Amino acid sequence: MKATSAALLRQAVRYLLVGVVNTAVGTGTMLILILAAGISYWPATAIGFALGVLVSFTLNRAFTFRHRGEVRRTFARFVTVTAVGYVVTFALAHEVVPPVVRWILGPSVLSPEGVEAVAAVFGTGLYTGLTFLAHRAWTFNG
Repeated sequence: MKATSAALLRQAVRYLLVGVVNTAVGTGTMLILILAAGISYWPATAIGFALGVLVSFTLNRAFTFRHRGEVRRTFARFVTVTAVGYVVTFALAHEVVPPVVRWILGPSVLSPEGVEAVAAVFGTGLYTGLTFLAHRAWTFNG
């Protein structure tokens, strides 16, 4: 494996590890707020999601991409990639995956919820890959 390929793979693995940590922190916060603090769904999920984004930015900046540039501009880019990545990848998955799943498996194998679950998993993978590339090329580049 070439040195640049190995470096890219190491960076991608670090990005995935950060994703696991920020998901645990964000989701854990949501669950604690809902179950232990009695905070309702929308405030709890908003707080947990925001905390997950902050953890993701901080760890990706320091650990994944080792970026030393200006923080405010980089954070604005990070939020932009995160938001655009979410909308584009999950909208695409929502539109493309269900007809493909029904075509492959037939219309009655999975419930509508099962088809949506497959689309969500596909969207998550697409989101992870595309936001990694966008963060690498734009957010943390420069």
